[in-house]
Amino acid sequence: MKDTNVKEGIHTYQSKDFNEDTLVLIKNENVYMRAEAVLEILRELSFPWYLLRIFTVIPFPILDVVYTVFAKNRYKIFSKKSSCKIPKQ
Repeated sequence: MKDTNVKEGIHTYQSKDFNEDTLVLIKNENVYMRAEAVLEILRELSFPWYLLRIFTVIPFPILDVVYTVFAKNRYKIFSKKSSCKIPKQ
């Protein structure tokens, strides 16, 4: 992600703030990154997924470490596919 900028108000996040493993959510002119973005997405999902927002009681620096470890190992956990399955209609 070269020369990538995400602007929020007077703050500018540059590519040094995130990489290809970083989830960035821009919602209502607010920028959410990493674990905070995941929790914000969970807020919009229905039962049972929104129950995972219980993790908001854990401080964000700890959640970001968990997010980073998961993001770096997601292909080991779920395996990487060279193509996506197209559902039959």
